[in-house]
Amino acid sequence: MGEHATMRRVHGGPPFLRASGIVARLNEEITTTRKGDRVCALWSWGEELPGDAHEAAAAIRRV
Repeated sequence: MGEHATMRRVHGGPPFLRASGIVARLNEEITTTRKGDRVCALWSWGEELPGDAHEAAAAIRRV
């Protein structure tokens, strides 16, 4: 389907996922943050993605 994902890390910053597809304007950067003992993935607008990897991947594909 033309989708591609790349993990990146800016020096000294948290890792993030760059999800891209055929239409460049729909690309998304998903950041990470710590909440207590766990790491959460966040959309660029701050909403948390599902904690299950398969559900998160499905959500990314939908968006």
